[in-house]
Amino acid sequence: MVDHLGFCHTASIVVAALTPGLLIYETDAEGEIYVAVDEGCWVKTGTDVLVSVRRALSGTDLGQLRTSVGAGISDRDEHEQSVAPRS
Repeated sequence: MVDHLGFCHTASIVVAALTPGLLIYETDAEGEIYVAVDEGCWVKTGTDVLVSVRRALSGTDLGQLRTSVGAGISDRDEHEQSVAPRS
């Protein structure tokens, strides 16, 4: 069954679609970890959370991550323009 937020609930499993954005989680060893994600899927089963995405970059420095994401978008745009059909 899908609720009004787009989550699919089946027994103790929750599935949600991910759009491009920032995922944050915390570890005892490294503190907050930032992950810039492209589209994907988030699945929660009990206390386990699994994330599957097409592209992702991670790091503990949000400024460096922003720079890396910007460079990746620029590279991808250049690649897409180079392979696009010309009229």
